[in-house]
Amino acid sequence: NYASGSVNVQVNVSAVTYTNGDYRSASNGTWQSSTVGTATWEQFNGSSWVSSGRPGINSAQLGSKTVYIKNEITLVGNNTAPNVVVSENGKLFTSTVAAMFGNLLVKSGGEFYRQGNSSGVNGNFEVEDGGTVFYYHSNTNARNTSIWAGTEKFHPNSNFVVKEVSIE
Repeated sequence: NYASGSVNVQVNVSAVTYTNGDYRSASNGTWQSSTVGTATWEQFNGSSWVSSGRPGINSAQLGSKTVYIKNEITLVGNNTAPNVVVSENGKLFTSTVAAMFGNLLVKSGGEFYRQGNSSGVNGNFEVEDGGTVFYYHSNTNARNTSIWAGTEKFHPNSNFVVKEVSIE
């Protein structure tokens, strides 16, 4: 609590705790399953962030590590990363790939663009106040429910935007 004169204002401060081996994007670009991609990445070594190759794309490669999206990142190829956080000012685009994340957190100011019909979350899918999810679909394709395959938590001031895509 913070006391200012006769008014008490509750202040919640939460720091991000990084785990040895976590990744974060360092530039805009692609996160690819089979090649390096165009984004640059950093990895936490227990005390600081150092330049790194791309993060893995699945639990076998990543274990319990978290990938933090801090830039504009487009997925290329399938991706089943176990823990992804879209940070403030970060944007994650699924393009048309099948991305089934274990857990996905969209922080305040972050944006997740669910563009592939089979993309979803099979663990915890949380969107904080000020976070935005763009859900793209076409009328010619069945709506895939994989985005709702886990536990969803949308905070009261989060945003969920449905966009219809025309298929010519």
